[in-house]
Amino acid sequence: MRFLATTTKGLEDVCQREILSLIPEVEILEILSKRVIFSFEGDILKLKKIKTADDMDILLNYSPNSPIKLLEIFQIKKALAKIRVLGDSFSLTISQRNSSFELGNLQRKLILELTQNAKLRYQKGSDSDLPFRLLIDGEHLSLSIRIFAQSLSFRAYKTETRLGALKPSIAAAMVFLVKQKEGEKLIDLFCGSGTILGEGFGQGLDIFGSDIDKIAISISKINLGNLKIKGLDDRLRLYDAMHTKWNQLWYDTLVSNLPWNKHIKLTSVIELYKKTLEEALRILKPEGRFCCLVYNPELFLKLAKKYFPDKNLSVIQIKYLDHEPSIIYSN
Repeated sequence: MRFLATTTKGLEDVCQREILSLIPEVEILEILSKRVIFSFEGDILKLKKIKTADDMDILLNYSPNSPIKLLEIFQIKKALAKIRVLGDSFSLTISQRNSSFELGNLQRKLILELTQNAKLRYQKGSDSDLPFRLLIDGEHLSLSIRIFAQSLSFRAYKTETRLGALKPSIAAAMVFLVKQKEGEKLIDLFCGSGTILGEGFGQGLDIFGSDIDKIAISISKINLGNLKIKGLDDRLRLYDAMHTKWNQLWYDTLVSNLPWNKHIKLTSVIELYKKTLEEALRILKPEGRFCCLVYNPELFLKLAKKYFPDKNLSVIQIKYLDHEPSIIYSN
């Protein structure tokens, strides 16, 4: 069976690396913009462990010039019925870019085939039993069915949020890039609503975080409390990231989403980057690693090379909503 993992633009390689690390029997077939296509014949529930993907679909063998294969629909329904209650309703979402296809005719044709031939019941919206998704990218079409009732980017622990909160799948990717083994100590100096810490805990790390904002600390305590993490009063502190009281040379990884001028007023981005890197140098073990999301990668990279001259640094530019920040990490 073929699957389609969707992810943030720029994180396709990270996503496929995580898939292979968690499910070695997977065969990667193709990597496209925001998509990883692979084949897998095992337990579908294993795919729910993947944290760097925003969603997971089963791909159909589809061509607009040929009828939908009813046997394939039956097999997919049978597979999905093993993991969730399944009725006969379906919905259809169409996304298009750089294409000349006539969407109205294509939509009507698909709905007609699925209602008359596959005996399914059409339902508007995306909360149907079988959410079909048609992606048209130029002349390339892919038809898929979302596997799980909720998207993979959904996190039950995230009951509270705030301005500038990081998408969980991006936070998971940042943690994945620097994590080496379970039990390592991860610290976030700009913990905000606790997303990076929640993803670090989900990947088996011992988490600590601080923020200059009292409300952020309160929100983090609520979200991380939903994960039943013990000792949050000691793990979460009210500190300015530039001058913390965290233990020296104690942490294995530092993962942070640094604030930027559209979310928070900064007197000096240079000062912010310098002081953050100085603090990272103070609190990380000599072999420690860091991963930061920044909006001025050239400046941050220049300063990081100064403070960490012996580390190999890598840059990944991502695109999220209307922004194009970069992940800079040591490896």
